[in-house]
Amino acid sequence: LGTTIDNIDEAEYAATHRGQTDWADRHPLTDSADMLHAFVHRFEGSHVGEGDHTGYNNAKYWLAGGPKQLGSPAVHAVSSEMARKATMIAPRCVQAFGLVASSSPSLENGKSEEVKHIIIAGGGKNRTVSVFDGEWDGFAFVDACERAENGELSEEECDELRELQRLELKLFLRGELMKALEVEKGGDRNEDDQTKNDEL
Repeated sequence: LGTTIDNIDEAEYAATHRGQTDWADRHPLTDSADMLHAFVHRFEGSHVGEGDHTGYNNAKYWLAGGPKQLGSPAVHAVSSEMARKATMIAPRCVQAFGLVASSSPSLENGKSEEVKHIIIAGGGKNRTVSVFDGEWDGFAFVDACERAENGELSEEECDELRELQRLELKLFLRGELMKALEVEKGGDRNEDDQTKNDEL
């Protein structure tokens, strides 16, 4: 998010005085920043925060790129690994809540279509985002976490969701550390490079 110990006061002012500084122009949002922002809001849960929305609603907003308003989540190494490993770690939740997107074939053309979610778009409006077959569905994950907070899930399902959150955060932190080490070594690593974490 562009925040360091040296500019924390400026960042806090910019966050609380939207549109009154040039912070956003000088610190464009990356896919990783959006993902981290979504994690934090999901951890907030049902508490009301930015825009008078719950953490869950704000998490979905940031999963879809926040103000970039992506039509589907950005392709990120974390999402790719979550799609690959989720069924092994949390088979019950993947099946029950559609955590890896899987849609039914269309009756018209026999091809599978994307899974669609309606999310907040800012300014009190909604918009539709899509997750394609075989992809990690972070929006469905947010919904499952909300259901867990509401006491609607079994203890086994809650345990699986906790394991998925641990894996997701571990993958994210490892990927960001690897990027930082590349930069430190003078590497030319792109924000969207896919990092493999096979030893997880």
